[in-house]
Amino acid sequence: MNRSRAATRTAWPARRFERACGLTARDMVRIVRFYQARNAIKRGIDLVEVADMAGYADQAHMTREFRHFAGITPVPARKPAAYDVFYAQRSGNEM
Repeated sequence: MNRSRAATRTAWPARRFERACGLTARDMVRIVRFYQARNAIKRGIDLVEVADMAGYADQAHMTREFRHFAGITPVPARKPAAYDVFYAQRSGNEM
């Protein structure tokens, strides 16, 4: 198989994913990793451990990604906000 056919075969799933989701597969991985880190930070886990568990290269890498998605560094994210839509307590009456 020549290189152009191999490149086409490997690029096709990525393009299909992007069309279906509106995000590249790489961006989706970054978002999922960010939410995993965010949840662990909210639980009070040490930042170095969070970076390792979430798959970041190091804590600085996690901090850059966190600032990109949340607009803040991980340290202030530990503190409870007045209202956080991702961590709001759900009552049993909701659908």
